[in-house]
Amino acid sequence: MICPECDGNGFIKIPGIPDPWETSQNPFTNEKEINCPTCEGDGEIPATPAAKHCPACGEPIGPGQDWCDEHKSAALVGGSLG
Repeated sequence: MICPECDGNGFIKIPGIPDPWETSQNPFTNEKEINCPTCEGDGEIPATPAAKHCPACGEPIGPGQDWCDEHKSAALVGGSLG
């Protein structure tokens, strides 16, 4: 599916800091191109949902889980790891 934020280009334009030495009257001179944060520069959104990760260590976790096996017990004992 084509990314709706960048229209499949893979980048978006954001306003940049005006250059005081810029003599051009072109209003687009100060725009900066960055990779689209929605599609990460690919131009397309993947059909499969992104995998969930443990908020404490970043390890991939299964659907319906909030923590990895190691941190699940710590969250139960300590209440919250955040």
